[in-house]
Amino acid sequence: MDSQTLRRRRGLSRASISFMNVMSALPALNRMRKRAKLVSIPEDLILEIASYLSRKDQLHLGMSCSRLLPMILVPLYKNVSLTFARRNSSGHHTLWMLENTRALAQHVQTLSLRIHAGDAAATSKLAHVVCQSLRGALENMDLLYKFEWMSEEIPPEDDIWRVLRQSCPKINSLGVCFGLDLPRSDSQVYSFSNLKVFDLHLAPPFFERFLGEGRYAHSNMPPLAELWDMLINRCPDLETLSLNGRSFHPTACHRLCDGRWPNLQSLTLGDVIVNWDEANNNELPDFDGKERPFIRFLEHHPRLKYLNLIGSTQSTVSLDPLSSEALPVLEYFAGGIHHVSKLPNRTTLKGIRVTTPAFGSQVTVEYGLIPALKEMTALTALELHIVLHPELVCDPLFLSHLANACPNLESFDFVCGRASSVTFTAFGDILSHMTKLKRLNYRTLISGEENLQNGSVALVETIPSLQWLKLRLDKFEGAPEGWARTALVEEATFVISRGEANAVDSMRRIKFRTGFRGPRRNMAPIERTISGLGIGLNRLDLMALLFDFRDERASQARKSIAYMLVMTVVTFLLMDCLLGGSFRAGISWKLFSWLGGRL
Repeated sequence: MDSQTLRRRRGLSRASISFMNVMSALPALNRMRKRAKLVSIPEDLILEIASYLSRKDQLHLGMSCSRLLPMILVPLYKNVSLTFARRNSSGHHTLWMLENTRALAQHVQTLSLRIHAGDAAATSKLAHVVCQSLRGALENMDLLYKFEWMSEEIPPEDDIWRVLRQSCPKINSLGVCFGLDLPRSDSQVYSFSNLKVFDLHLAPPFFERFLGEGRYAHSNMPPLAELWDMLINRCPDLETLSLNGRSFHPTACHRLCDGRWPNLQSLTLGDVIVNWDEANNNELPDFDGKERPFIRFLEHHPRLKYLNLIGSTQSTVSLDPLSSEALPVLEYFAGGIHHVSKLPNRTTLKGIRVTTPAFGSQVTVEYGLIPALKEMTALTALELHIVLHPELVCDPLFLSHLANACPNLESFDFVCGRASSVTFTAFGDILSHMTKLKRLNYRTLISGEENLQNGSVALVETIPSLQWLKLRLDKFEGAPEGWARTALVEEATFVISRGEANAVDSMRRIKFRTGFRGPRRNMAPIERTISGLGIGLNRLDLMALLFDFRDERASQARKSIAYMLVMTVVTFLLMDCLLGGSFRAGISWKLFSWLGGRL
């Protein structure tokens, strides 16, 4: 073999060895390249991606890489909402961690606490426990700007408000709840200033307190007078104000009309009275021929974009006469049907919510709802509640006028509290004129043979642009003797994907709920007993067994109970044959006696 051939073979062998080394190193190189891509992403881009993920997915993303975890902690703990229902709930562990780990607490920007332990005494004890950890956690939250305390009572330790104000210099959003025990006149909750958002929730005990004393709450009372002094005098830049609470015995908030906030953009009023005359024995004054204080208040706030007047006492708030130049940029309104026709500048409205307790088609004509909706050319979202007289039905003519008045709707929530004469197919044909409708929430009461499955298919097929559907059906059925009539609720939510020419590609059900609405027995002890015996009965089967003997689930439940009893008797007979009299006096006999007592 000559030298040239030998050199050629050596070169080939070296080349093959180098090629094999490169091929074996490719997986490692690919892993390095992928890792380099993930780590090389800028931090602001990672935070932007994480902001679109759920809290659970954010945690999974952070646990995938040690370098990503410090970045993910920012969106993971940016908004913290804790619920306390008992002493050992998960909210206590999170709050304890925020108290003892400053590296986590310093990322918190919004903190919401909801405390409810059943009765008032248990809730008060639980609130004391929460306040012990909350004080230390607030001292670590330098970036906190929003704090909400949602419970039926104020914090038992008033010093919490001082710690919040001193430890969180960026705080500008505050939510608090007034119940049976009101803050003192010198409370620290009235010491805040320069707030932009204030949310006051009036719990049912607040209204019951003054109702038991035979009087209404008014704005000049000691706890409320300091509150309005804080909002009017020390919060000139207020942007969002909410006075929420539901009761048939409202409270007076006439001091609201004295406020002037140039930047106010959102106003929510629950069951409160704003036109109040305390000098006239706390009676509603006569404003005939005079300008109402609340009308004057609305005219002095031209930047209002959101106005919510929903409450049990909507008739106490009047928008007549409202100047045609008032509310020039209003985009969303919620209130009664008598308010809609009084709104000026309807062309700017994008969302309307009407939840008047009772009206029919004739009332809509009387209050001019349809003509008012026709003037709202920018309207894209409408929520309408109809509770008809028992002798009336939801006629198709009213629905046709409604569909023609709102052709650009993208979201429609329609609640009909009586049986409708319009079938699902006819209802879908009427709404098909809304060519941009993507979201439909339809709730009705039916008495025929229509069911949820056929109704949902009919609506999806007849409305070509529909992408999201929530359908709820209420059926009145009989109940066993001694029980009140109940309404069986069937509810489902669907997501629809469409292809070319709006053809339905898939219809996926993401939520489903069925059950009884009305008086219920406490099924927890029965459910624990049966689940302990290994029988496949859930709460729904027990409800069917106890309430509706014609339901298909009742038949299955009775079969399970019968099977359990037969197996118990057979086991007893076998043990008695094998062990004789010793079985009756043994532990097994006591066990079966105990099971028989539980059943």
